[in-house]
Amino acid sequence: MLLALGGNVEPANAQSPPNPPVITEPARQGQIVNAADIHMETQTMTDPDSGDTHYCSDWEIWAFSTSERLWEASCVTGVEKVHIHLGDGTFAGSQAGYKVEVAANDLRLPVNIAFKPNAGAQPDDPYFYVTELYGTIKVVTRNGAVKDYADNLINFNPTGAFPGSGEQGLSGIVVDAATGDVFASLLYDAAPPNGPHYPKVVRFHSNDGGLTAAAQTTILDMPGESQGQSHFISNLSIGPDGKLYVHLGDGFNSATALNLNSFRGKILRVNFDGTAPADNPFYNASDGITATDYVFAYGFRNPFGGDWRAADGFHYEVENGPERNDRLAKVMAGANYGWNGNGNSLTTNAIYNWTPPHAPVNMSFIQPQTFGGSGFPAGKMDHVFVTESGPTWASGPQTTGKRIVEFLLDAAGKLVSGPTTLVEYNGAGKATAVGLAAGPDGLYFTDLYKDQDYGSPIDRGANVWRVKFIGEAGFTANITSAKHFVGDGGTANGRDQGDTQVDETTLRQIHLPGYLAAIEAGVGSIMVSFSSWNGQKMHGNKYLLTDLLKNELWFTGFLISDWGGIDQLPGDYASDVETSINAGLDMIMVPQRYKEFISTLKNLVNQGRVPRSRIDDAVRRILRVKMGLGLFEHPFTDRALTAAVGASAHREVARECVRQSLVLLKNNNHALPLAKNLARIHVAGKKADDLGNQCGGWTISWQGRSGNLTIGTTILQALKNTVSSKHELRAITSYYYPDD
Repeated sequence: MLLALGGNVEPANAQSPPNPPVITEPARQGQIVNAADIHMETQTMTDPDSGDTHYCSDWEIWAFSTSERLWEASCVTGVEKVHIHLGDGTFAGSQAGYKVEVAANDLRLPVNIAFKPNAGAQPDDPYFYVTELYGTIKVVTRNGAVKDYADNLINFNPTGAFPGSGEQGLSGIVVDAATGDVFASLLYDAAPPNGPHYPKVVRFHSNDGGLTAAAQTTILDMPGESQGQSHFISNLSIGPDGKLYVHLGDGFNSATALNLNSFRGKILRVNFDGTAPADNPFYNASDGITATDYVFAYGFRNPFGGDWRAADGFHYEVENGPERNDRLAKVMAGANYGWNGNGNSLTTNAIYNWTPPHAPVNMSFIQPQTFGGSGFPAGKMDHVFVTESGPTWASGPQTTGKRIVEFLLDAAGKLVSGPTTLVEYNGAGKATAVGLAAGPDGLYFTDLYKDQDYGSPIDRGANVWRVKFIGEAGFTANITSAKHFVGDGGTANGRDQGDTQVDETTLRQIHLPGYLAAIEAGVGSIMVSFSSWNGQKMHGNKYLLTDLLKNELWFTGFLISDWGGIDQLPGDYASDVETSINAGLDMIMVPQRYKEFISTLKNLVNQGRVPRSRIDDAVRRILRVKMGLGLFEHPFTDRALTAAVGASAHREVARECVRQSLVLLKNNNHALPLAKNLARIHVAGKKADDLGNQCGGWTISWQGRSGNLTIGTTILQALKNTVSSKHELRAITSYYYPDD
């Protein structure tokens, strides 16, 4: 590995390059300062030119063997210009705007990841779980600590040949949101130490908030269904119907996949207590409960991965083919997926086939319904990502794997585009990409193996990584606020803060298109209207704010209330805060009662009336916009730009905005445009010659004011400047109203 560091100066003379940096960490060639981090440090950099100061540093890591850049952090300022860590840069080989960073380390064969729904906010609260192939479930807390949740789950010695018989053990994992219970899938030895290995599903319960398992119950045991390496029980998920879905490989016996009397080669649908749901496709209790009653779909080889797509409510799976035709497919109830031992049979119901094989092993949809879209941009919503593990325990980059790829599907689940690489491995070691899960702040994956300094494939030292969206190159957030959502221009009788009394179709057709355009343009915030829709205040309308705006339209910015807008909701103040936050407001404009608001919201969270996940979502949205604006790097405005305020170029932009935003509501008898041969033009109204009134509120001062508060041209003056002397221009700009 080669460290490359370049310093950039704040030029005064800029006649000479800066002096070479003195690297203090690593202190010697080959030193590992931190096995799970990049930790590099230099002395304060100097420059031979008087007055030239250290502005920023470029940090890079290159591989000697391939002359390939592996990692970089460009023009880093602040403390990081002389002291850098892994998370301050990005790995090469990824799409622009994404950072790949370690989320958990010191793992042994980490296979799958499952996030804890509604995870607590404390540093030691459980955040996600990881299954290790050889029989341990790890829990990773908010602060990144890795602990044992349950261990010694395998009753046989799994450490066989690898690749080979050692590729079996503990695999799938999912967490029940209602109870926090963990479900896991694994093999067990029916007659230890050398008996056949059968699959089962185990439910774990915790008494300490999910940190350790206190009890475990086998809910589904499948004796007689012999399985071994790779083609064994794997993915677990909970469907939108509240049922447990279980993936099973064919156990290297392709005949089982098409045999409805076998559990193998199937995707099962199971109640949480392990019983078969009576509405399963092949359920028939009259002949006793057998494997057939559990089958949801059949004809699979080894369906390692699966996930649910919120857009259509369907389950999807990925599996490995033999010498060809790895498969991505939509799973339909009762359907036959055709695996019969011939690689060509895996084209059945396929959305996509990999030929040659890339070993797709897991998948995850990025979607608003799952952790608000995981912090990914709107353009990635409803895209599915797949890990390609490639050849088992292979070294270096692989053309047929070691990457995460991206697919776009249409509404029917058909392929639109892909696979497109999101991130890929470009080192010289063994790490690959296996487990995959969408988390609250990124896409998480496991690398399965210790990458460097390994003795065998099963050494401890693997990682969970996070792919995090940090903004595209040159990206700046758009903090323009679209307002006032929604329908405030359609209130009955045109009343300000009134009630828009229309059906949903009309609301969408007439009042929503402007917001669709704003979202597509990347607007960073949307302000909610004081008005109501069919009697319900917008500040409390969860359907429109969350279900429609955030989930359906994929708005990833933040929602802000209007001035004291939550105070107009019915009920007491605590009810106002609860209703508005749960409806989807992320930032509240509080004119006077900010201390009361803060204490009230804290109490509501502590009472469970406002979920922590709602607070996390609001904070995440606000921080994302702040990061895009660069406010953490540059928190203050550049006062040097003040002189440009009111410049002619700015005024021309303002004029163009007025031209494009003026709407002609009425033009009886084609009065406009004014004919050139008019003898007389009459201008009426006191605001025709008042620049302050013409500008309106929010001009110079808060609500604006009358009079010449700034430089500009009134309507009357503009007409005087335009019409010729042949026209008689009359103006009445003041009125007298008699008492009667």
